[in-house]
Amino acid sequence: MPCRQLSPDGKAFLFFNYMQRMTLPKINISKKWLMITAGSFVVIIGILLWLDKVVMPAWVHSQPVLKMPNLIGMNSREAIAELSRMKFAVAAADTRPDEKYPKDIVLYQNPFAGEEVKEGRKVFITISSGKEIMQLPNFIGMNTRDAKIKLQNIGLTVGDITFANSESVPEDNIIQQTPAVGSRVSLDARVSLVVSGGQEKPMVIIPSLVGKTLAEAQTNLQTLHLVFGTISYEKNHAVLPSTILNQQPPSGDSVKEGSSINLTVAKDD
Repeated sequence: MPCRQLSPDGKAFLFFNYMQRMTLPKINISKKWLMITAGSFVVIIGILLWLDKVVMPAWVHSQPVLKMPNLIGMNSREAIAELSRMKFAVAAADTRPDEKYPKDIVLYQNPFAGEEVKEGRKVFITISSGKEIMQLPNFIGMNTRDAKIKLQNIGLTVGDITFANSESVPEDNIIQQTPAVGSRVSLDARVSLVVSGGQEKPMVIIPSLVGKTLAEAQTNLQTLHLVFGTISYEKNHAVLPSTILNQQPPSGDSVKEGSSINLTVAKDD
């Protein structure tokens, strides 16, 4: 028997009829469990709101209000003991060097002194570790001017400066320093210096210059490695101008080479 060819409308009818006969699986969700889940969610939200709006504010307001003490300048142990006595908690205790406050003294606090805070509040304090310490560098052999500049640049103070002759250290260079090289000192320490005056100069006898001219006196002094000091002029018609009337130190005194001789010289008017 020959098969009949279905029209497009016929194919659509058969497909629709097939879909109607199919039975899809049913999801069996109990209404009871849905209600329980929803109810639990509402209860949890209610509890959280109650804690936030009622319990926590009530607990906060029930804490005593205290005035924060002034801890600045107190020894750190005494400050921590005072905070514990007042039922505060030390949240953090940092340290830093300080030029004003000695070691173990409180130099900062938060909350600040006088603030009204709740009992149990955490308090942050900073404790002084004392003056900043450094290792003293070597200044020996340096020129005096350079040594002073370096001392000031690193925050140290120039102390006493004395002079001494040295056969090995050139004149105006540092022979000795106090404290010694490598000493650990605070930044405000005073450093005293001994400066070389060069090799010790030999002693010479001052010649008599009275009655000589300035040119003659200069020649005599140069021979002995002496120099002119202060030259003052005085009217005197008994001698020629530029004649030396007086000298200090006087002739016959012993002085070191390089010393200066002060002169009084005659003038016309």
